[in-house]
Amino acid sequence: MEEFILSSEDLTDGKIWLVRLVYLSSLVETPAEARRLISQGFVTIDGQRFLDVNEHISVRDDMTLGVGRFSFCKIKILNYS
Repeated sequence: MEEFILSSEDLTDGKIWLVRLVYLSSLVETPAEARRLISQGFVTIDGQRFLDVNEHISVRDDMTLGVGRFSFCKIKILNYS
């Protein structure tokens, strides 16, 4: 499974807008496509389905982001010291 490295600078209080997370992961090509897939129920994180495009989620290392049936990646957080 591919790893997606997320910068800690992209997080606000440990959270990120779901549309931005899906877009930054490169599993979709545009934020509009991310919104559409979320609203249609095709986005999961650790098996939990998300339907709200306005959702801000808490992110931690080794979460699994899924888009559709066959596109998955493991999230890694890169901390800048």
